[in-house]
This record gives sequence, structure tokens and C-alpha cells, in this order.
Amino acid sequence: MEVNDSDSDLVLPTRGEDDGFKFQRDYRQRKHSKGTTRWTLVGGILGTLSVFSSLIFVTLSLDSNTTLLPISLDSPIRQYFNDPEQDPGQMALDGTWKEGFSPQTFNEFFENRMATCKSGKVRCRTNWNKLILLPWGHFAGYFKGSRQGENIWTDAMMDAMWALGYSMLLPKDTPETYELFRRHYQNVHMILWSDAQGQGAPCLWNSSCVYAGDPLSIYPVPPPNSTHLNIPLWKIFSMHFWNGPLGPLGRPFTVSPEPYHLWNTYSEDEGQNYYIGYSVERTCMKTPYIQHAERPRQAYILAKSLSYFQRPDYLLSDPSGNNATHLTDDFYAKIAEEIDMTWVGSFKLDAKPAGSLPPPGIVQLEKLDRPAFHRKLAESRLVLGIGRPALSPTPYEALCLGVPFINTIQGWDQNDPENRSKWYGQHDALLHMDLDEPYVYHVKMRDREGLKRAVKLALETPIPRCVDAYFNTYVSNENKDPAPEINPTFLFRYIPPRMKMSAVVQRVRDFLGTDWRPTAKIQMSITNYTFRHD
Repeated sequence: MEVNDSDSDLVLPTRGEDDGFKFQRDYRQRKHSKGTTRWTLVGGILGTLSVFSSLIFVTLSLDSNTTLLPISLDSPIRQYFNDPEQDPGQMALDGTWKEGFSPQTFNEFFENRMATCKSGKVRCRTNWNKLILLPWGHFAGYFKGSRQGENIWTDAMMDAMWALGYSMLLPKDTPETYELFRRHYQNVHMILWSDAQGQGAPCLWNSSCVYAGDPLSIYPVPPPNSTHLNIPLWKIFSMHFWNGPLGPLGRPFTVSPEPYHLWNTYSEDEGQNYYIGYSVERTCMKTPYIQHAERPRQAYILAKSLSYFQRPDYLLSDPSGNNATHLTDDFYAKIAEEIDMTWVGSFKLDAKPAGSLPPPGIVQLEKLDRPAFHRKLAESRLVLGIGRPALSPTPYEALCLGVPFINTIQGWDQNDPENRSKWYGQHDALLHMDLDEPYVYHVKMRDREGLKRAVKLALETPIPRCVDAYFNTYVSNENKDPAPEINPTFLFRYIPPRMKMSAVVQRVRDFLGTDWRPTAKIQMSITNYTFRHD
């Protein structure tokens, strides 16, 4: 699931035009070819003109080195400009700030915004001058239409960083990462790179690229020069969707989408990955909730590829290891007829032999875009996991839409089969949240009777109303006023507390607000960090 990066050699960019103002020059030539435009602040709203039908632009006087984008009062950008005290958790739930951006225009916007800070013509808001470089390809991939689990993760992280005021740039490759650091080194707050064995490898152990002196030294980090970039090692973090450390400073400098430490044991020296996580709250709440009784008796099978049915960890795999019969197994057809239901799924037809189709009883759907996929989940009564993909966001989306998930358990202690601490499966995060029926049904591999039972129960049992959980949360937050009225359909949705957007924003706030130098000093000692080449 990683993005490949073909850059293998360290290429130090030349300095070029001073401090990156080539961007402003080019942007000014494109957008203001008729000369320098000077905007003035609109001095109020006249008469009874409705603000909802007005478009008012931020008004700033520009010098020759500054160019500004127009910012409208009714856009999320302008709202934040006017109301810096707005709750970041609510801002992050909006998401419309990203609409229409390509990686290029995204970069233009944030470089332009940082230029306004440098110009002194506008008061910089909190964190505007702190730049996060995002060279991990899944950040830019979001703006190219990719919606893998990694993109859903990076989407939530960008929303949180935006809500907290940070500036971001999307380098298209490793050389551009170097160039952007050189251009903005005084503002670079953090770099979120890909795995150290790929995109970041040419830099992370290279003395021409990183600065790895004493992080707590009283002497400042040298600025970039003609031969050395001097990127502080403690500002570089590796993004990793899976469990395991990446990069020279180990787990504390490895960022993860799941709290892997909850179901894995690490040594004290090893530490644990830094959990930031993600949220599907914004996207799933756009999909209307369908009352359980109004849904067809339909089950959606979670599997991107038909070949998942032929894997050894497939839910109904042959115990002898013979996968030749998996696609002709009539289990789905028989249970569909027995309890009057329909199985559906959208699979890439990549199974062998070529031309293979889903098992009897399963309806192959056309390829679905994200909104259509969410609608199909919302009209289903359950989602079945068959073993892969692991740790997919889809079960979280299903629960948010009020749809239970059947989770495949792929391993357990044969001498103590009901000891859940020894279980592992398709979605270990749900397993170790202690989510049980009627939210999540855990079924052991090859347990056909157990699967049939879970399917019958899930078809007939809606997710419970979450009234008590809602009001308990409200009271625990010491709110004195009566709890606000809620849309009743919201109460049949379930979002794990750690996956609320407000929780993600708080973790991003803590992550970006931490001084990582003391931790880096410890990790450099633990990992015996040394340069591998010059």
C-alpha cells in the first residue's frame, strides 16, 4: 500500500532565487499580468444587504514582493481569518477548504499565505508561519483522487492541521522536498516523510542532508549552504500505516493510524509508534442514515479483489490448503436462499484462472465511487469481512452508518480458544476496542455455523440507540446546561470516541506542539545513530 518513489540519489538543489520568491514572481505574472493590484478593505455592510448573498474580499495593500489570493467572508478560510477562536474540532469537520485544490494550487495557496506573514501587511494567525512539509505520496494522492486507507488517514491529518492554523506544502518528489526546505528552512516545523527504506533513505543517514548534532545544544542548527541542507533530524517523522518502526530514530518518530501498542508488546527501550489516527466522521455523516427496517435484506462483502477469496487467511478457506474450491463454494447461495437475503460486493476480477467469478450467490456490482460506495453500505444490514483487507477504514464507516461488521478471527490459542487476548484477525483494532455484538461480530475462520449465526443476528438486529452514551459524555464534560436536541438518526450511528474528529485534532495538536529534541537525543543513543555515507 506504499507509494513507490524512484528517487534514490541525494541531489542537493541549487539556491536559485532568494528565499523562494520566484513563486511570487511567477504567480504575479500569471494572476496579475495587467499590473499590481491593490485591494482595500470593504468598510462594512450597507443597509440590510444579507451577508449570505454578499461576497466580500479581504483587503490588503500589497508591496512588490507580496501577492494575495482573494478570501471571501463566507468561505472557511475567511471564517478562520475573522474568528481565530472557533473550535478547531468543528473546523476540521468542514473539509470544504480542500475542494478544488490540486497539489500545485495547494502549494500556491500556502506559499502565498506565508508570504503575507513575511510582508507584515496582515497579522499572522496562530501557526501560519509554521510549515509542515508533506512529501509522503499519500498526502498529494488525496488531491489526485486516491481514496485508499492511507489517503483517508492523510485527509484527516490535513483537516486537523488546517484547523490548527499550520501551513502545509506537498513536495512532488525528494528533490523538491530539499528545495522547499532550503527555501523555507526558517519556517519548517516538521517533515512527514514515507518509510526510511524508500523515499527518505537517501537523506536520513546522510551528513550532507540531515543535521544530527546534539539536539539540546545551545548552538543553533546551521542554515542550508551550498553543500549541506542541515535538516534537523528531530524534525523528520516517518508515516507508516502498519505496525513496526521506521526511520533512524525508531518508534517514537514513526507515525501510525492505529494504536498498535494496545495489542502489541514492546520493550521499554523500543518505545511505541506515535498514534495520531484518523476519523471518518465527516465523510460518513454526509451519507443519510437509513432505518434498519427500511433496508433491503442485503449484506455487503468487504473485498477489493476477488483473489482475496483464494488467500490462505480467507474466512472459509479449505483447511487442507486447497483454494481451488473457494470460488465454487455454495455457502453464500445456500444461506441466501435459507434466510431470504442478498450478498453484494464490488471486486476486481483478478482471481485465477482468468475469467473467474465470485462464488455462487454473490452479486458482482459495478465499480463504485466513494459516495456510491457509502450509499451501498448505508442500505446494507451488515458488512462481512472475509480476511482481507486488514485494518481497512470501511468497518468504521459501516458503524458510523449504523451497519454492523463481521470480523474474521484468523488465529487463537488452540488450548484456550475463547481467550480474546490471544486472538488476532482481520481488524485487530476493533477486536481490542472490546466492541462486541451487535456492533461487531467476531467469527473464527472456517466456523460456518458461527458465521451463519452472526449473519442471521446482524440481519435482524439494528445497532442500539446511543442515548445513554451521548448523555453520559455530555455530563462528564461538566456541561451545566441541558443537553442539546439531537437528530434521532444520529443515535443509531457509532463512532469510536478516539475516532471523533475532535479527538484527532487534539492528538495532532499535541504532536505538533511537542518539543521533540529531548526524545531525539534519547533515541539517537538507543539506536546508535551514525551517518552511513557523506
